[in-house]
Amino acid sequence: NAPVKEIKELVALADQGNDINQLEVATGLAFWAQKDENLSRIAEGGGVKVLLQLCRSRSPDIQRKALLALHSFSRNERFRGYLEEQGAIPVLVEQLQQSRDDVVLEHTTGIMANMVIKRAKRQSEEGENPVAKYVKEGAIAPLIGWARVGNDLVRRRAVRGLNRLIVTGEALDIFVEEEGLDVLLEAIRSNDPNIRCVAARFLGDIAANDSVKTKLARRGAIEVLMSRTEDDEIEVCRSVLHALYFLTTIEENVQNLVLHDWRRMVELLKARDAYVQQCAAAVLANLVALDREHLIRVGSLGAVKPLLKLLGSPDVNLQFEGSRIFMALTLHSKLRQQIADAHGIELLASLLASGNRGVQKHAVWSLANMAADVVHGDSLISSCLHPLITLIGHNTEPEVQAEASRALMNLASHPENRENFVIKGAVGWILSAMRFVSGDVLTYLAQILEFLAREDDQKYNIALEGGLRPLLMLLGSEDQIVQDHAKRTLACMSSTSKCHGECHNLIKSLQLSLSGFEVAEQPRPH
Repeated sequence: NAPVKEIKELVALADQGNDINQLEVATGLAFWAQKDENLSRIAEGGGVKVLLQLCRSRSPDIQRKALLALHSFSRNERFRGYLEEQGAIPVLVEQLQQSRDDVVLEHTTGIMANMVIKRAKRQSEEGENPVAKYVKEGAIAPLIGWARVGNDLVRRRAVRGLNRLIVTGEALDIFVEEEGLDVLLEAIRSNDPNIRCVAARFLGDIAANDSVKTKLARRGAIEVLMSRTEDDEIEVCRSVLHALYFLTTIEENVQNLVLHDWRRMVELLKARDAYVQQCAAAVLANLVALDREHLIRVGSLGAVKPLLKLLGSPDVNLQFEGSRIFMALTLHSKLRQQIADAHGIELLASLLASGNRGVQKHAVWSLANMAADVVHGDSLISSCLHPLITLIGHNTEPEVQAEASRALMNLASHPENRENFVIKGAVGWILSAMRFVSGDVLTYLAQILEFLAREDDQKYNIALEGGLRPLLMLLGSEDQIVQDHAKRTLACMSSTSKCHGECHNLIKSLQLSLSGFEVAEQPRPH
């Protein structure tokens, strides 16, 4: 441990202005700074200010030792903010602008990368601009320069420092203006896996910005990133896929994909890494959402089965991205058949009970699309009828309720499925549900009753289940479509004599309900 007295003597020696003495001071402080317990003693003795002064020495040896000591300070989280307060930023920027010494640059970029993360964390919590001082002192341009032409360690540290700096609109604008995106893509092509990793992570962080997406498209970013999806480093593969997820949300980028890229995405659905699978599914979901012509391509490449496997994963993120793409895939009749043949209906039905609302919404939407085909009716009714009814009754999200109702309506639209509605006891529940639902849900439920009333065997069942009263109430609905469904349903029911007895019973019930009320005599209209 460093004696306080010796530290103070070293600090005082620096004032003599002699290169030999200054080298001794820098070497001694660098030696003591290797232990964290000495950092406070050095700071209290005025050592940090002296070290920053020595960084401006003309001697590369003195600069190296002084920066080595400061690098030790920057590794300790407690002293990163302190370095900044002592005026380290302009000194470091000056080194980046003027020095050509590899060791000096390695330490300088390393110190700055360490300092930035602490400042960003601390000031973000306080609601301030986390990188204003670095932008003001002009740190971004020289870091970009060394990220391009430095040695591997300098490049890696410069990219890491930039990644931590580019968290505000102003800093990102400067980064783009200074050709930072080109440097980033060059770094992703690097033979050094560490540089590739840092650069790919950085690109993933900024790819969500709309202006950045467009600029990256013009620079051929898709080709660069796709080439790295086969990288031996799993972190590189993860990060480039994360970036691709954002870039494939605009058509301009998707146009640059070739057939090999599509095949590669499907292959990645079978990867061992869950995050790689998740991102690959997310990219494919973006692609099919942009253009329905892409649906057939995804199906022809054999994506359905590996995507269905994601639905059976215990990882909710995989379930989310996997179910999201099925919202699009189920729009195509050929793909619906592929999904049914691979037992996809049962898997999607199991997700209706998911605790994740997004997964639940995707699943019910997909099943509503599947219900458009009569051939899937038996499978859907046996596995989904009661879960769909439960969603309408207990889910608080109108969109999920509406999609569950749409699924039931699509099923009821096929005459072959209508008998099963009655057998499974769905009619009574639909009638009771009409009392507390509205909007699209009520419209779908009213339409289901109309479909069922078209079957001779079902007309009387609706009446027996007490359907006349709620249907009469629907005649007073403000929604004309709901009124029309109710009118047509009642018209169908009136065509069978079996329903007449139930009509008389309803009239008697109403008369009894009204008995005891005195109705004022009103003039009768002509």
